[in-house]
Amino acid sequence: GHVGLAKALYYDQELSVAKYLGVYVNAPDFAMKDGVIYSDRLPGTAALMMPAFSYASVLGDMGITTSNPKNELDIVLASILPPLFGMLSALLLFWYCTRVLRKPFLISLATSVIYAFGTLAWLESSHLFSHASSLFLVTSAVIMVISNSKISWKGQLAIAAILLGFATWIELQNFLFFGPLFLYVVYKNQLFKKEYLTKLILPTGLSLVILGVFIFGLLFYNYSAFDDWTLKSNKYNPFFPEEQGFLSALSGNFLEGLDRLFTSFTNLEGYINPYKARLNDIPGVFVTSPVMILSVIGFFSYYKKYKAEALLFISCIIIATLIAALHVTT
Repeated sequence: GHVGLAKALYYDQELSVAKYLGVYVNAPDFAMKDGVIYSDRLPGTAALMMPAFSYASVLGDMGITTSNPKNELDIVLASILPPLFGMLSALLLFWYCTRVLRKPFLISLATSVIYAFGTLAWLESSHLFSHASSLFLVTSAVIMVISNSKISWKGQLAIAAILLGFATWIELQNFLFFGPLFLYVVYKNQLFKKEYLTKLILPTGLSLVILGVFIFGLLFYNYSAFDDWTLKSNKYNPFFPEEQGFLSALSGNFLEGLDRLFTSFTNLEGYINPYKARLNDIPGVFVTSPVMILSVIGFFSYYKKYKAEALLFISCIIIATLIAALHVTT
């Protein structure tokens, strides 16, 4: 769906992906309105592919192509993006460990390597989906705010709004992370005191305007495609009628969703039988990435030393978990 949308936008200057149906766009991942086939993906990932497609066009004009004719040059170049974003996320973690937490080089390196190859970051960096770029943008916003950088708190709010605004074009829930980041900035800079409240008005307004511009851009994109002012690009997916509204999409069994996300006790066979642990039955993160159990244990010592930062992290985790666990298609 991402590639089909990128191809339609770049080569055809249209939103319909009908000509790519069965090639890049397959059931059940498309939307249909008035008999026209559209991608049901948000436009952010397709937008990120545009420079790669443009570069491929330049190389093509120079007579440069791939060694295997079956591999299209634009997709080969675009496929560099997920591992690139995954690598940058690991570098962000390394930088945070060395420069902010002041951990030794080898500990920081080991932490980054374990993160890169022992968690879902590795899987999501291996395919051209939305998650690697979303991960990098959200992580960048969080790390920038908690890193004691020379950027003023006003600048931090504005940059966070830009990063999360574009990240919302990639995965819709990302704008929600601005709330915890805003509260963290207010707390760390003691802006909640009465004498500072007036100083908050303009930077807060500017940040909300930035977020609003991105959200309006998403509304406008969906209106252009579906003639409907909606944030949900998958609202007209014919295979998932529950996606027509947020409440219906988030009406799943919460406890079952939590289990599927973290432990998969309802699919114990998947622990040892790979044929029972495929596709949507892949066990939860504590099973597929057991090193994450150490992160839960280590969280308590982190909380003792960095209480505000720990609360910021757990707030972001709770937001992501609530949405995923409540979603009908967890």
